[in-house]
Amino acid sequence: MTGRRCDETVIFQAALMAPPPPVPAAADGVLPDAPPVMPELPPMPKVPWAELWAMSKPGPAIAEYSTLQLLWMVGVSLALLGGLLLLTERAYWERALWPLAAMGSMAMTWYFVQDVITNHFLGQGPGGFGHAPQSLVPYALFAAAALTGSALWRRFFRRGPLEALVHRTTTAVAPRRRG
Repeated sequence: MTGRRCDETVIFQAALMAPPPPVPAAADGVLPDAPPVMPELPPMPKVPWAELWAMSKPGPAIAEYSTLQLLWMVGVSLALLGGLLLLTERAYWERALWPLAAMGSMAMTWYFVQDVITNHFLGQGPGGFGHAPQSLVPYALFAAAALTGSALWRRFFRRGPLEALVHRTTTAVAPRRRG
């Protein structure tokens, strides 16, 4: 970005963030019927398409990703999913990847457990469990425990605990279709 365009963008953003001017009250305390006056906004800066493509949409507690980054993440996710599905067509890989399939069948349960652990343990201190905030150790330990727990659970049960609860609830509430 050139300096002029950057300055225009900062001015435009500042004008959008400025509070509206105060509405003067009449002498009798009744507000006038005239609509509040909006501040005069500078013209929108001219931004080339390449910069628009790379811009992100910031917000409170929202990760900032450009359109290109989002497309990349979706593409990599789909390629990984497709590759794993192709691998499961071979008997060896089906057995090797079985713990991942077991973990996937308990996704809601593990999401709940991860949320409880993160809020209860990792929320305390800089990284929780005495690790730095950027440490992958707690997450690697959770993944290993979840894989092991899923494989053991699936040996005895068809669904995870929360998945079974949802299944029982929906089958009890929803009428059976005949035909």
